[in-house]
Amino acid sequence: MARDWDPDSIKQALDLEMHPVDGEAKRSHEDVARTRLRESAGLVAEGLLHTAIYGENESNRLKAQIWVLDRLFGRITDQPMGDPNKDDVLRELVNSVYNTAN
Repeated sequence: MARDWDPDSIKQALDLEMHPVDGEAKRSHEDVARTRLRESAGLVAEGLLHTAIYGENESNRLKAQIWVLDRLFGRITDQPMGDPNKDDVLRELVNSVYNTAN
């Protein structure tokens, strides 16, 4: 599934995104990067969740699981467990992963 990394062609594509089209203002590198990150966020999140559940080995699964939980709830020492607002986020996350897997 891995794709070859070709920085030259990627840079050309990004440069094209920066240049104005039909009278639009020129976009900054930061704006293009933010747009690309926003557009890819869902796929990246699904990939991370897939790794957390189906990762090749226990170490990768554990690292991904800890990362997801830390992002949702903060590190264990940062806040008490049982925050009702974050419980809903975890419930939605688990349901999404379950529905995607089935």
